[in-house]
Amino acid sequence: MASEKSLYRKIQETLETCKAVHVSSLQELREAIESRQHHVFQTLQYDANKDAYKPGISSRVIRQTVQMCLLLGLIERDGTLTAAGRDALRKNRFDDVIGIAILAFLKEQGVKTPTLNQTIAKGLESRPPVLPTAAELWRAVDNKVPRGRFTRLLTLLSHCGHARASQKKVYLQIG
Repeated sequence: MASEKSLYRKIQETLETCKAVHVSSLQELREAIESRQHHVFQTLQYDANKDAYKPGISSRVIRQTVQMCLLLGLIERDGTLTAAGRDALRKNRFDDVIGIAILAFLKEQGVKTPTLNQTIAKGLESRPPVLPTAAELWRAVDNKVPRGRFTRLLTLLSHCGHARASQKKVYLQIG
């Protein structure tokens, strides 16, 4: 299950904002998200004057989430919802739409699901077993996806029910 501040929840809130406001650019969308002050975009930010951390809305997290929505084909470059983004907002469709979008994106980037699953099986059957973490899977495939993004996508796949994982970061099956 996705935590309250997970990428899963951030994407949901971003799509809800797209639906609720009229924008004509990604910058306007980011500003609209920031103005809503939703807690999923809060991080601890250092205040040098008080030498302490305080919660605040992170424009960096908003920018990264909007970029992920764009990569997954959920929003257009003008900040509006795509057909997939609208479909994701329909009741009981979010998980399937996001999972399918992630698998399609990974495929476009040269990541083959059978290769991931073969790597998982091989690692679990080896002696001693090699835990199939996102880092292990990333090393096993020749792809164009940066490691951090690959890890976030696998976690998101797990939250959407399109990957089985154990102990949060050990993957058992993809797709």
